[in-house]
Amino acid sequence: MPTNGIICGAVAVANKRNYVYVACATDYHKIGVSCMPDARIYEMQIGNPELMSLVLSFEIEDAFHFERRLHDRLAEYHVRGEWFRVGLNVIEDAIADLHKESSETPDYKLGYRAGYIAGQRNG
Repeated sequence: MPTNGIICGAVAVANKRNYVYVACATDYHKIGVSCMPDARIYEMQIGNPELMSLVLSFEIEDAFHFERRLHDRLAEYHVRGEWFRVGLNVIEDAIADLHKESSETPDYKLGYRAGYIAGQRNG
């Protein structure tokens, strides 16, 4: 991964605004970091036969560190790579717990659940 601050697609890079995001594909959630979460989901959708949707994203100063801590917190649900078989409510609870342990308050203005209701996609 480049660390010179140059954006390569929607992949997160150092020295840029990065977001922790949660994407959904059927029964699985992907937890990752990107400088452009919407574009990152689009990139992943190209090679994925399952419909993917961005269900949550938020900007946080050290997104890579937060993502690692979130992965560790959800280790019992880990499937492969950044994919977890777990309900969104469990992910949200883990995020809330990690924020309580941290002094940083994330910017949730860009967080959303587009088309996502209790594990089901709308439309």
